[in-house]
Amino acid sequence: MLDPDIAAFAADQDATFDRAFPARPIKEQRALYEAFWRRYHAPRPAGVEASDFNVLGLSGHVPVRLYVSAKAASPAPVIVYCHGGSWMFGGLDSHDLPCARLAHYSDAAVLAVDYRLAPEHKYPAALQDAWDVLNWVAEQGQERNLDPRRVAVAGDSAGGALSAGMALMARESGGPALRAQGLIYPALRATRPATEAASPGLDEAAVSAALSAYLSSPKDAEDPFAMPLMARDFSRLPPAVICAAELDVILPDALEYAAALDMAGVPQRLIVAHGLPHTFLRALHFCGAADRAFVDFARAMAELLQG
Repeated sequence: MLDPDIAAFAADQDATFDRAFPARPIKEQRALYEAFWRRYHAPRPAGVEASDFNVLGLSGHVPVRLYVSAKAASPAPVIVYCHGGSWMFGGLDSHDLPCARLAHYSDAAVLAVDYRLAPEHKYPAALQDAWDVLNWVAEQGQERNLDPRRVAVAGDSAGGALSAGMALMARESGGPALRAQGLIYPALRATRPATEAASPGLDEAAVSAALSAYLSSPKDAEDPFAMPLMARDFSRLPPAVICAAELDVILPDALEYAAALDMAGVPQRLIVAHGLPHTFLRALHFCGAADRAFVDFARAMAELLQG
């Protein structure tokens, strides 16, 4: 059952991201997405400062935003954060509120990545940008008072796929060493079993449209770095905190990933936010259930980074 605190939000999601949405020109889709998140924006928590700069990557400069809480240690543990938005939408401003709140509740610095967007930049562009930022943290983060020994990756939705992809890349590359991976309603495979469950604002057709925009070819759907549930081996990955939405068409991805990690002996904590739809991060400031799930997520990440 949909949480009553989020009912009006969910109805707005359904109206904005209707069945006609994926067929609109990308410029129009982005304008609707921009207007939607701005309707639910709110100020950052007190005591969190943010600064923008660029990180030089293989394909040029990657814009980033660093959030630091007044409570953070010095040097601060750091979470490299990838925003959601179907790989096509969003940026530093669209996810300013959840990133600032994550910094506030985790007492870690949060480094948000403004990766290149599809369809103009297909896979692996976004992952490469995020990976370049992660490696910058490991190699040069001390310049910004970040602790390269206490690094995590995190993200929501499409950003969850990027974060899990980076965790796999770090294992295969022998580093950077990660303390944790944090995934919020992640999209981790191209297809999943059909479900009759309500999923406000997102259906399988929308997921398919996003993947068509993001992936360079059908073969990419089998690439574990793009779709992490396609990995054959889940061992030796960093501990995970997975926060899923109950009323979400991609809920099975989170459940399957948690089970795969558990089977491989990787510590994982699964938080299922009951009564909430995909994109509930927009509702942290007016929905108690959303706020509680997010605080649990942030504090679990803090435990892994502080240990």
